[in-house]
Amino acid sequence: MLKKEVRYESHSEHREETVETYEEGGSHQIQNVTNPQTAITQKKATKTSTKTETQQQQVEDMSGKVSAFHISPGGSGQYRIVEVCNIPLPIKGSGANVAAEIRTPSKLIDKPLIEDNQDGTINIKYTPREEGKHELPVKINNQDVPGSPFSVFIGVTNSPGVAVFGTGIIHGRVGFVNTFTINTTNAGSGNVKLSIAGPTKTAVCLHDNKDGSMTVSYVPSTPGEYKFSIIFADLHVAGSPFTVKITGGDKKNRSVIAVNIPSEIILPGKFSADDMESGGIFAALIPPNGTETPCFLKRLPNGNLAIQFKPTEIGEHTITVTRKQTILSTFKLLIAEKAVKAVKKVNVSGPGLEKGVLHAENEVIIDTRDAGSTGGLSVSMEGPAKPEIKFKHNSDGTTSVIWKPPNPGDYKIHIKFADQPIPGSPFAVNVPWS
Repeated sequence: MLKKEVRYESHSEHREETVETYEEGGSHQIQNVTNPQTAITQKKATKTSTKTETQQQQVEDMSGKVSAFHISPGGSGQYRIVEVCNIPLPIKGSGANVAAEIRTPSKLIDKPLIEDNQDGTINIKYTPREEGKHELPVKINNQDVPGSPFSVFIGVTNSPGVAVFGTGIIHGRVGFVNTFTINTTNAGSGNVKLSIAGPTKTAVCLHDNKDGSMTVSYVPSTPGEYKFSIIFADLHVAGSPFTVKITGGDKKNRSVIAVNIPSEIILPGKFSADDMESGGIFAALIPPNGTETPCFLKRLPNGNLAIQFKPTEIGEHTITVTRKQTILSTFKLLIAEKAVKAVKKVNVSGPGLEKGVLHAENEVIIDTRDAGSTGGLSVSMEGPAKPEIKFKHNSDGTTSVIWKPPNPGDYKIHIKFADQPIPGSPFAVNVPWS
């Protein structure tokens, strides 16, 4: 019989992306590059705003018990306070215990403050003692929550250089607008360049706050580990590249936003019932042809705003949300064809798909070049033992999955594209005794 232990891996696909360069006055120059990253550069002098994409995700209710700790003593105003908001918990019920700790660069262990949002999520707050990269493990019933441990870079307040801070540079959620701040007030003159590498292409929005800082918003469609590179004056800022764990989204909610498919995105924030009843909040979807269509809005119990729409074109769309004619949020969506069609174009080959060799590296080659960029690739395995799995990006655009079984027996290889099983998956592979 097969054991239930499953190994899950995802990877960043190498695809042709776009680099958008924002010049003074808002003019655009677009060039193609072969790169697994979505890169956006912006002159500090103007900080022209851009927009971001999103995907659906729902929040689970959480009625469990949260173990609250006081902020560790010894904190100083010298360091920027850490606040990680809306971490989703995978377990509901009165028996759920949540705990977190901070592991500092000098190997100290501090206890942060944990706040229960009463909507299935928690906030973590911490007053730092030192600068540098910290780790934030968060556990529920002694098990890591998805994405844990989180990586947190703590900088010095008002120090020379660029400061990067906010929840979105530590943790993000599928289908939500995640944000963080880049502050260039004490950095002098120079250009800011932001690039993101992850399982799928993620559009971003840069909003000029008119005070020397900018707010970065992004909405990933696929969970996994993302690398945020932030460069100022041709140099990485302190902490860059930042590792951001993106979590959330079950099989139902991770579907690609596609043509003629009803979709929903979540805008965090506290929107009142009066806002909705008075019609003070308005959202519009603008497709490539420029025709504006109103979106249906629904206020969620936790105060967030659900935006529902049904795109009718392929390509880049923009959604704007306004309150009494004041823009609250602007982001862009990349509307694709239905992902199921793309899955049929994924091809798999290699000796590791037919027969495994014990204690050796077995190769499976996955070709997604004809499938487009509508979703990420994931591989999981089950069998008599947990094999070691790693990915290798090949020069021809294919991806090799290398798996090394520690025990003989029958294994199954599950391969998904855009969260849909590819034809033939799961693949049965026997590993005999050597």
